[in-house]
Amino acid sequence: MSFLDPSGASALRWALFLKDGTIASQNSAIRLVTRPAAGSYVVDVGGTARGKAILDTCGGLGYTAAACLKGGATRVLSYEKNEDVIWLRSVNPWSPQTGGALALTHGDVTVEIAKMRDASVDAILHDPPRFGIAGELYSQAFYDQLARVLGRKGLLFHYTGSPNKLTTGRDVPREVAQRLRRAGFVAELHGDGVLATKAGRRKHR
Repeated sequence: MSFLDPSGASALRWALFLKDGTIASQNSAIRLVTRPAAGSYVVDVGGTARGKAILDTCGGLGYTAAACLKGGATRVLSYEKNEDVIWLRSVNPWSPQTGGALALTHGDVTVEIAKMRDASVDAILHDPPRFGIAGELYSQAFYDQLARVLGRKGLLFHYTGSPNKLTTGRDVPREVAQRLRRAGFVAELHGDGVLATKAGRRKHR
């Protein structure tokens, strides 16, 4: 059995520490940077996650959580509902150990998020499966919950890719941005996803 080493130069979306192309402020909980050779965007949490509580909605093998911990996050709340992925984390040498600052919940984040307190995290990293197999993670109801648990002026990065663009012409990133704005975010398209900031005023439908 083999695993992708997150320290390698391959296609990890977030757990990379690039220092060029920063497009978010230095005091944000996370920064978004671009990899010029590929034209794609990754998140740099090195140094800017320090002292922050971060929600990692779709934990996978834990590489996003590991990057947040390396960046000095005081708390990472990670959720993963796939039992096979949870098992893979237990045998993958590059997956971070749970406990301490990292809390891993085996459960559906769209259900578990209702148990979280209002404004209880400083930043959110949302890297869901594609829309066609996990539509609930792109729903208005879920985005409303993300806005509820994120603190004022907190930052969210939502990976979308460009599904359906060539086959049906559907623009999923723009749909995501529109729903996030309805939930109370200031949202902009950036690279392979949407970067959003929690607005200080109430949401408008």
